[in-house]
Order: sequence, then C-alpha cells, then structure tokens
Amino acid sequence: MKSDRSNAWRSMLFIVCSLFLVSGMALGDPCDDDPCYDWDCPDFDECACGWADPCDPMCGGDPCDPACGGDPCDPACGGDPCDPACGGGDPCDCGWEDPCNCPGWECLDWCPGSDPCSENCVGDPCADENSPCYDVCDCTYCQDPDCPDYDECYCYGGPLECNPLCPDYHPYCNPECSEYDPCNPAADCFDPCDPACGGDPCDPECGGGDPCDCGWGDPCECWGDPCDPDCGGDPYCDPACGGDPCSPKCGGDPCIVGGECWDPCDISCPDYDPCLCDPPSCAPPVNDECEDYIPLFDGLTTFDTTYATTGAPQGDFDECTNFGNINVYNDIWYKYTPECSGTLTLSTCDEAPFDTRIALYDAPPCDYDGQVLACNDDGDGCSNYTSFLQYEVAGGTPYIVRLGGFGSGDAGVGRIWVECVTPPNDCLEELPDCPSDINGDGTTDVLDLLGVLDGWGQTGPPRPAGDCAPGDTGDCVVDVLDLLEVISAWGSCNCSDPCNPDCDNYDPCHPDCGGDPCDCGFGDPCECGWGDPCDCGSGDPCDPACGGGDPCDCGWEDPCNCPGWECLEWCEGSDPCSENCVGDPCADENSPCYDVCECTWCQDPDCPDYDECYCYGGPLECNPLCPDYHPYCNPECSEYDPCNPDADCYDECDCGGGDPCECGWGDPCECGWGDPCECWGDCP
Repeated sequence: MKSDRSNAWRSMLFIVCSLFLVSGMALGDPCDDDPCYDWDCPDFDECACGWADPCDPMCGGDPCDPACGGDPCDPACGGDPCDPACGGGDPCDCGWEDPCNCPGWECLDWCPGSDPCSENCVGDPCADENSPCYDVCDCTYCQDPDCPDYDECYCYGGPLECNPLCPDYHPYCNPECSEYDPCNPAADCFDPCDPACGGDPCDPECGGGDPCDCGWGDPCECWGDPCDPDCGGDPYCDPACGGDPCSPKCGGDPCIVGGECWDPCDISCPDYDPCLCDPPSCAPPVNDECEDYIPLFDGLTTFDTTYATTGAPQGDFDECTNFGNINVYNDIWYKYTPECSGTLTLSTCDEAPFDTRIALYDAPPCDYDGQVLACNDDGDGCSNYTSFLQYEVAGGTPYIVRLGGFGSGDAGVGRIWVECVTPPNDCLEELPDCPSDINGDGTTDVLDLLGVLDGWGQTGPPRPAGDCAPGDTGDCVVDVLDLLEVISAWGSCNCSDPCNPDCDNYDPCHPDCGGDPCDCGFGDPCECGWGDPCDCGSGDPCDPACGGGDPCDCGWEDPCNCPGWECLEWCEGSDPCSENCVGDPCADENSPCYDVCECTWCQDPDCPDYDECYCYGGPLECNPLCPDYHPYCNPECSEYDPCNPDADCYDECDCGGGDPCECGWGDPCECGWGDPCECWGDCP
C-alpha cells in the first residue's frame, strides 16, 4: 500500500516538473529580461552586475581611496611624505636639516671635517687628471723625483738586486741582471767546486766526487756492460742481455715436446709441419682455379703447384697425345696476351722436377666455353717428362694457359719459358751489291747460271737461293727475271767491299774489316809497344828520367802529409775505420772497426737504428708493420692476390669479372666484331 502511494507521489512530481519546464520555455530567454541573470548572458557586465571588486580600476575604482585600502600619502598616489599631514617625512630628505648633519656630509667641501676627494666620494682620484682631486705625487710618484714618496731604488724597475741604488743589490746570482756571473767569487751563489766555475768535483775538498765520474771506480760497475763476460755477464744465454737460453749453445732443445724451449715450428725438429706453422705457405696458389688466372709474360716465370688442386674442366687432353690419361692434375691458370704475331713457345722443358702438362685455350674454359687450341704432355728430349708447346698466335689476342701435372702426385716448383717470335721476312731486305753472283766468288758466270736453274720456281720467304732480281730487293721468286739478270751481268762483279780481298778497294786496315790496329799504325802506342815507358806505366815513375814521381808515392815525404793519411792510426786526426780506409767495415767481424749496431742492426732490437718494418725482410709491401703494406700486387707476398678488388693492380678483365666483349675474349659473333657471313648472314 505504501509502495503504491510512493509511486503516485513520484508520478505527480514528474508531471508538475514537466509543466514547470514547459511553462518556462514558453516565457522566453531570461537574459533578455535580466542581463545579470547569468555570466553566459551576452550583455553580462561584471562591474554593473556587482560580481567584480568596485575598487578595481577596471570598474572605475581607485586603489588610492582609503575606502579601498589606499594611502593618499603614498607618492605613487600623488602624496607628499614631507607633508605634516603625512607624518612630516625625514628632515634630511625633506630639506629641513643642515646637509652637514645628513649622510654624505663628508663629500661636501663646505662641511667641517669633510674629504670630498676620498675614495668613497670620487672612486679613483687618479682616474681623471683634470679632477681637482688628482694629486701628481699620489698618482705618479715614481715619475717625479720631487714627490715625497719617490724611491730611487724602487722606481728603478726590474729586480731590486740588479739596481746598484738598492740595498738588495746582488746582481751576480740573478740571470735577469746584466752583471749575472755565478762564478764571481763575490757572488752569494759562488760554488768553487762547480765545474762551470773551474772547480773540480773530484777534489777531496769538494767531497771527492763520484768514483765513476772521477775515474777510480770499478770499471764493471761504472762503465762496463753488465752483459760483458768480463763483468760476469752472459750475452749469449741471459735474456736480459738479449741472449737466448734456448739456443743450442746454451743447452736449449726446441725439439723436446713440452720442454721450456719446445718450438713445434723449429724447422730443425723432425716433426716440423710447415702447413701447421705457416698455413699461408700451404694454401693453394692464387691462380688455382680457372676463373682466378693471373697474367703471364714473356721470359721465365717461376711457378709452384705443390698445393694446387685439380680443377675443372677435365678431359681436355682427349685430342692430344695423352698416354691414356686425358686429365690435368694440380693445375694453375694464366692469361697471356702476345705482343707479336708469330710462334708462341710455352715450355717447362728441363725446368721442372715432375711430369708436366700444358694446354692453350682461346678463352677461359670454365666461364665462356673456351676451346683447346694446343696441348703437350712430354716435349721431345725433355727431362722428367716436362713439356714443350708451340702455336701460331695473333698479337694482342688474349689466350688462357693451363699448367699442371700428368698424375695426382705430379706437382712442385718449376719454371715456364714464354716466348713469341715473329718469323723473319728477309724478302724485304736489300740484295747484296752484286746480286747476280749467286755463289759469291766475285764473278757472274756459268756457276751462277746453274744456281738460278737449281732454284727455279722456288718461292719465299725466306728468300730462295737464286732470287737476284728485279730491283734492289728481288721478288722472292726464282724465275726468268733472275736468269736475265745473271746473263746481263755476265763477267766480273763491280765489287766495292773493302773487306773482300777480291775487290779492287780491298783495305785490311779499314775499320769494318777488323785489321790489327798495331799493324795498321793506328793502335795505342803503349799497347803496340812503341810508346814511352814512362807514359805507358811500364817505367818507374820515381826514376828522375820519368820526372821523379810524386814524393808521397816514392817514399820521400812523411806519410802523414800524403793522401791516405786519414787511414794511418799514428797520424793526428786520422780515422782508420772510415769507409775510405777499410771499404766495408762490416766485412770482417774480427776487425777492430767492426760495430755490431752499424753492421747487423737489423738483428739486434737494442740497436738505435733498429726498424721493425725494414728489418722484417722481404718487400716492404709484404710486411703489415710497414706503411707501404700492399701485398696483393707483389708475387713475393704470401697474400699476393691481384684479383682482390682492394688491390691497386686489380683488372676486371684479367680477373674474369669484366664483360667478355670489352675484355676481348668474348664470342666474336655475340660481341659484334665477327664475320657477318659466319655470324648472321646467309652468304654463299
């Protein structure tokens, strides 16, 4: 029942509220009737609506108004603190008191006891020369001797001990004084034992000095080398003396496994393993693979296939004499570009201790399907089954060379000879002076006619016997022209060779004929025996007949006044160990001129000139301790690798990375320089 009543009241309340809201809406906007209704009203004014502080200047208030808490005596409000109504103010500030009784009186020159020139009044009285407070003697007394404080000593300037006008004058011990002289006996700092002043520190009166400096100390303690055997040192076995306790001389044995001196990489030990101790030395050569070929040049080139591997392609010896084996083992690769057109010789004949094989390709067979042009296993008469290959090549055209062994065990160090020879074309050479004299007997006769007939029809080059016409060079053919030349020149030849006894102008003393200069009269007088013995060196230069000779050479002068005196140890100022005297002072270790650091400085790190880079040995570019370290381009370096992109000598074409057409080994048809008929045309 209560619940029903409660619900009824709620319903009624809801209806009343709703009616109220509806009626309110019907009345319009309350801001229209009252702009102060709410601060959101558009005409709302805080001051007019009484919401703001009436003392706020924004609302027309005056903060100086006592009603607003202001002070009309405040100067900011226009008040005068000196007004009796405002308390009368400070008499000094308001001018009612005598200024001489107020703060700052001491700066007023009319006040008794004031000091207007004091530092509190003017700051620095010396700052302005025109100021009445400026006093010459107070400000510049060192410039005016008439000032009471002028001090001739102090105003001198510089250290007082340098000024003779000062009681502290003692110039001998101060380096700033012009009379500085610490060795003057009158100086306070004079030390009669100072060597600079002529004293002797070894004088007992000076304390006796250091035994070593004064010469009476133990030589080994004072000047001796602690490593000198005479001083008890051991330069051979003591590490502190640079010795090696593990050297055989000191009883060390590097071959005892686990011993103090054990060195598994000592080459004298029976179990020395070069590949373990020097892995790079056992690495395959840089040109081990077909694509890693390196340049090959004319002349002898040393190679090492000891650690080369057997690469592809295989079976390339199937068209060559192969003794039942068509493969190449332990092979290395080269690229060769001949500088001539002619016969190329590739030979290991008698230059390798194992059975070699050589093959020549027109391009790298690994990348561009290169073809075998020629190959050889065993050259005729070559020892150890070494190879000899010849092939006609075109100058400027690159070729690939493969070098390896007959079997898997054929490898080692050897040399390959490379030579390109252009065949002679002597048909371009001029004919001799009498070309019709075929047999060279000085006469053109029936024998020369028979010589032409014997060679009839032969051609060259080389020039066939019997070719004597036409012109100065002939035509490299024995034919009717040569026959007519012999007939027309029948008889004695017009000989003009001064070295030919059959010629009219024969002269055995002619320079081209090799005559004896002495027989011909133009030889050297001394060599031919008709010269003056004194001039020719066979006489005694000290003989008065030969001029008496040089006093030094003949022994009449003091040797110390003659050339070479600097090599005589008894001559004053000589240097018998100079290079002019002994040549190479390092040639004899027992020589008194031999100096370990001068002669073997690279072996002793204690020598002042020891250079870790230079003393490394070998080319500097192979030593990582040197600034010139660039190993890739020097075949002597273990890291030699001209195909490393970081190498200065890197060539894409030589290293197989370039464009085959740009590098010159590509397919002529694919590269565009082939014969059109063979490559693309339909030619008959």
